[in-house]
Amino acid sequence: MAEEKKELTDTLGLARISTWRFSNFIEAAETLIKEHSEIEEVTTSEFEHGEESWTDVYCRFRSELVAGMVKEKIDGEVVYGRKMQVTFA
Repeated sequence: MAEEKKELTDTLGLARISTWRFSNFIEAAETLIKEHSEIEEVTTSEFEHGEESWTDVYCRFRSELVAGMVKEKIDGEVVYGRKMQVTFA
């Protein structure tokens, strides 16, 4: 994923995962996030290299404050076997 931004935004970068794992990962991540806030939008960027592909996963919230609160709550949690390293995007 891109380098972490130092400023607050309404969007969090959740993970870079193998594309085939996306569905299960986002389902588990949404369940965790919904304990703290509602997600406005989930977006992705898919990359391919040869036969491999990976997806960057982002969640947008209603404000920078909400995104910051969610980041504090979920950063370091394990989701679908992956430790979350959440960044502002």
